[in-house]
Amino acid sequence: MWYFRLQQRLAITTNEARALIVLLVFFFLGMAIQQWPRSAPYVEEDYAEVAAAFAAAAPDTSDAQALADSSTTAEEEIDVETKASEVQATVSGLLNINEASAAQLQQLHGIGPTLAQRIVEYRERAGGFSTVEELTRVSGIGPRTFEALQDDVAVE
Repeated sequence: MWYFRLQQRLAITTNEARALIVLLVFFFLGMAIQQWPRSAPYVEEDYAEVAAAFAAAAPDTSDAQALADSSTTAEEEIDVETKASEVQATVSGLLNINEASAAQLQQLHGIGPTLAQRIVEYRERAGGFSTVEELTRVSGIGPRTFEALQDDVAVE
């Protein structure tokens, strides 16, 4: 019954109606296949052994001097200390604005070289930030910029 109505409404022949139905079936079958999960979902228990083996094999990076061996030059030691301070500035996944360098601040959304320099200058002049909200006192950081930054920075 519906098949006959389809033919009448679209003014198509029986073979054309069949071809249209086959195309629609393939279309919906393709859509269903695209929505089907391509891999098994992540289960933490499956990767516990791998994570434990990785943690055991990874070097301890908590002490920058342990990474530097006795044959390093002064430049290499400064580089190691700089990297250690970068790691310390982002320990919790948030950028510590009291220890971040201008280069690290530039990696934040909406912070360019000039604004990063202003943040560093304000920090040095004020003796550090006591709260994240204090960033709004830096020239160039208004409500919109602060709203974009507040989830990415911390004061420690």
